[in-house]
Amino acid sequence: MSMAGDPAAILDILTQLEVEDDRVIPTLLRLREAPSRLWACLGGQSGLRQRPHFSLADFTLLERNETGLAFGLVGRFWRHDFGLHPLSSPEDFRHTAAPGCARLVMVYALEQDTPGQQRLTTETHVFCPDRRSRLLFSVYWVMIRLGSGFIRRRILARVRRHLLKTRD
Repeated sequence: MSMAGDPAAILDILTQLEVEDDRVIPTLLRLREAPSRLWACLGGQSGLRQRPHFSLADFTLLERNETGLAFGLVGRFWRHDFGLHPLSSPEDFRHTAAPGCARLVMVYALEQDTPGQQRLTTETHVFCPDRRSRLLFSVYWVMIRLGSGFIRRRILARVRRHLLKTRD
């Protein structure tokens, strides 16, 4: 998505973005969590029972440079409770090698479009250490891919709107 603005300001917005301010993103994330939270209400075991709702705050900032950001997450995302492994630092992400867990990196990259215009893109890279986790993640990705892409497009649009507001 193309936008006018200083690259550092764009990256600052991404690191401070609150998805709770969006009407749609929290609804989609809560919909994803609903089965696990309902199970917990019925007395079942759920890793989400005492957790706040899933958000960008669950990701660990791995790297920031002049042209982008990388966030990491480790877990068994296909489980009803995400199977997240808490990370406190980029080193935790790099050294966490829990069997059967996927390691996900969400990248936001800036490229100069024209002078003063930046193109902001996002990609997700996933490493699954074994055949079983690849299979389970593949099924999960088929189910959430459209929603995930929609959320990321909304995030990019929110960054652009925020830039426009700050220029006025």
